[in-house]
Amino acid sequence: MLLQQGLLTLPNGELAAVAREVANQAVAGPAPVTCPLLDIERDACRVYAQRPVACRTYGFYVQRDKGLYCPDILQQVEGSEREDVV
Repeated sequence: MLLQQGLLTLPNGELAAVAREVANQAVAGPAPVTCPLLDIERDACRVYAQRPVACRTYGFYVQRDKGLYCPDILQQVEGSEREDVV
């Protein structure tokens, strides 16, 4: 419900961008998934204040400049290569 409220507050252009991203990912198949609510240009969540519980508790940890994404980081943490990740 909270996410729905956030989506309803988006300007039409933003909502259309989310819809395009969802459609693109559906066509792409089992490729790495980027949250369709992520505004790549601003590097920010479009509905941050209304983000889902999973995002609030787990988050989406990424260090793009280092090429680190969730599965990569998990593997490195388990291998004690990344002590700076909690």
